[in-house]
Amino acid sequence: MQTYNFNVSFNTATTEVSTAGLGSSFPIPAPQGISLITFALDSAAVAAGVKFPSSPIQWMQNSEPTALPPWFVMHWHDEHHFALWDFNSAPTQKHHDFVLSVFHNGQFYSSHDPVIVNEPPSW
Repeated sequence: MQTYNFNVSFNTATTEVSTAGLGSSFPIPAPQGISLITFALDSAAVAAGVKFPSSPIQWMQNSEPTALPPWFVMHWHDEHHFALWDFNSAPTQKHHDFVLSVFHNGQFYSSHDPVIVNEPPSW
C-alpha cells in the first residue's frame, strides 16, 4: 500500500489554500492497488479557526464538477483531518482533478486544482 500525507495551509491575508506534501507533491502518481492519501490542516490554520467542510473535495472533469470517481472512498475523520482511499484498478492511466476546500469565517475557500493520476498495471 502506498501512503501520501499532505498538510493544508490557509493564508488568512490572501485567503489562499495550499497543500504541502510530506515527501509528496501533486500530481500524485498512484500505482495499481490501494493508496491512502491523507490531508490535515496545519497548526496555524487550526489556530485561525479554519475547518474542513464535511465534503472537502469537489472532483472536476473538463473544468466542470463531477461525481466521485469509482476508485475513491473519502473518509472525513473530523474538521481538521480526512483521508482518501484510492482503490486503483484502472486499465489505463486516469487523471482525477479536484478542488480542495476549507471553511473560514463563514466562507468557503478552495485550492488550485490538485491531481491524482491512477496508473495502469505495470506487468
